Amino acid sequence: KFERAPSSSKIYLTDSVYHGAGGKSLQVIACKQTEGYCGAWINFFFTKRNQVRYIHAAEFNYISFYIKGAQGGEQVQIQLSDKNLSEREDSRPAKPLSNYLPQGITTAWQQVLIPLKDLERFDPSQLAGLTFNFTSTGCYEIFVDDICLKKTANDPTPLTTQPNIQRLNKELQNAMWVWQTNKLFN
Repeated sequence: KFERAPSSSKIYLTDSVYHGAGGKSLQVIACKQTEGYCGAWINFFFTKRNQVRYIHAAEFNYISFYIKGAQGGEQVQIQLSDKNLSEREDSRPAKPLSNYLPQGITTAWQQVLIPLKDLERFDPSQLAGLTFNFTSTGCYEIFVDDICLKKTANDPTPLTTQPNIQRLNKELQNAMWVWQTNKLFN
């Protein structure tokens, strides 16, 4: 998540709302005030031995995901980042969401299909992230699921199936995100 007061955002992985037969979705709750900013980003890169690896998405033409709102009518700006933008902690807006969802966000799951060519000065060979930026004043709650890359608009979306609960519950108690691990290890 990202935020600057008085605006705020919270993110969760929820198993009570999801697209498909099972799994979890990303739940984003944001309250955008006239001051500050808020939203959520999903990083598509990982760091190993101080080297960052990005998704090589140059062979794909679209990024796809499913979205729904808790109330419908939620306002969010979709943005993508490549290596250069990510290193500046920035992202580039796609076209307005109404270009991809003419009726806007509703309470039903809808596929958002963004042509990567819609982004100017963007390098899909180093895809770094997807951002949900709340720029309109108000409180919003959205759910996002089944993010994937597609070569054609008609490619099927791989759907999450019901997880193997016995395997997942095996000795797992807590999880923690740790940022800037190279400073900790050094």
